[in-house]
Amino acid sequence: MDPGQQYLCSGMMKVELAHLNEAGIEKQFAAGTPIVRARDSADWLYFILSGEVEVLVDTDAGNQLRLTTLGAGAVFGEVAPVNRERRTANVAATMDSVCLQVCFDALEDGVKTKMLVNMASSFASKIQQDTELMQYSD
Repeated sequence: MDPGQQYLCSGMMKVELAHLNEAGIEKQFAAGTPIVRARDSADWLYFILSGEVEVLVDTDAGNQLRLTTLGAGAVFGEVAPVNRERRTANVAATMDSVCLQVCFDALEDGVKTKMLVNMASSFASKIQQDTELMQYSD
């Protein structure tokens, strides 16, 4: 899967996508391997090139709650490097997976700007959809 097909990379030129790929490190994760843990520092975001990962949060009762499963073409960990916060969830490979691990701060300013605009647009669309759903809940 090409990271250029991911929402964060919408509108990027070939040279910008090449920079993103060059800035990244291709990492392999065996099934069951933790990739990120809640409360870890968050310097990296991950493009899933192949395989599948599970996003989990720890509950107050000491259990883990699965939020979602992501496959090839998805991205995770993109919010924490931007807002300079620690990770809020655990992510583990559910099958052998390959990810492009990218340090947000290592990217050129133009690439970072496009990613931030794409992220803001995606969040705005989700808010709009949620608002429309709430209007029909009566």
